[in-house]
Order: sequence, then structure tokens, then C-alpha cells
Amino acid sequence: MSVLSADYFTVDDSAIKDLKSLLTVVGGKVVYTTGTVENESVNAPSSKLGDVGGVVSPTLALSLGAPASFGAFTPGIGKTYTAQTTATVVSSAGNAALSVADPSSTAPGHLVNGAFSLAQALKASAASTNGTGSAAGAVSGSPLTLVTYGGPVSNDAATVALSQDIGANEALRTGSYGKTLTFTLSTTSP
Repeated sequence: MSVLSADYFTVDDSAIKDLKSLLTVVGGKVVYTTGTVENESVNAPSSKLGDVGGVVSPTLALSLGAPASFGAFTPGIGKTYTAQTTATVVSSAGNAALSVADPSSTAPGHLVNGAFSLAQALKASAASTNGTGSAAGAVSGSPLTLVTYGGPVSNDAATVALSQDIGANEALRTGSYGKTLTFTLSTTSP
């Protein structure tokens, strides 16, 4: 380390040749000085800057809980049947949305039993502690947004609520009514 008579980086190029060493320290010992030094060793700590960091890969992950089941439908009784499942969401995106759609060309949004379908569309909504849930809406062939996220989220357990209205005069066919839905986690701002 050297202490010079002027700042090397700010003097004119022509003045660099006139710079003088006022103090030189090597290995913690003063080896040259233009004045008096009280202590012949310098034990100042040496510091250096070092970078540290990490990388987060783009992540959109969705896992669904147990399939939702309405149980048994009772013919001749008007009722709103309810069921629920969960969706666990992981997103490193700037925003994300969980949506549901019925990709089937057979009675989109309606539960079916062979050639028979229920009169009313299936409704879906969701609630989340880390996102903004939606009010109930009819499931169809187009995506219905259930939850929106304004930033990254890890392991958010959204509760997906499903409801099915069946009228008292609605004819029900013996057997199981069902539908395979597509749940999608997507982003518009990676």
C-alpha cells in the first residue's frame, strides 16, 4: 500500500510524473516514509468485496387434492349440492391465475351420465390466503378464473368450491354423473 502526494485518478496526466510516495507499507510493515512513524507496523484489517447470490428458475406448479364428490343426487327434490377440493399452487412469476374449464364437446360445463346431462351448469369458486379468490361462476368450455396472485407464492392451498343446482322437476338418470375438468395455472408476466 502506498500513500501518494496527490490523487492519482484526479490529477492531470502531465502531473502523474511528479507524484511522490509519502508512505509505503509492505506486509504490514512501514518500509518507506517521508515523516516520522510512531509504530513501524500497520495491523489494519484487509477487506474485499465478494458477491453472493442465487437463481430462481421460472416455476408454475399445480397439484390437486382428492376429487370432489357431490354424493348421491336425490330425484324429485330441488337442492344445491356442494363439494370441494384443494389446489396447491407454487409460482415464481410476477403474477399468476388459477382457472378451470371443461374441454369436453359434450355439454360443456354440465355434469353428464352417458347421453344425459344436468340442466344447470356446474359452478366453481375458490378461496386462498395468498391470492384473491373469485365469486362463483358457471364452468364452461372457456377458462373461468378462480384465484389471481399478484406476486410469487409457495404452497398456497386454495380451496376450490363446486356447486350443482338440481331442480325438483329435473329428470335424473340412474347412474353416475361426472365430468373431467381442466385446472390451469398460468401467468401473463413471467
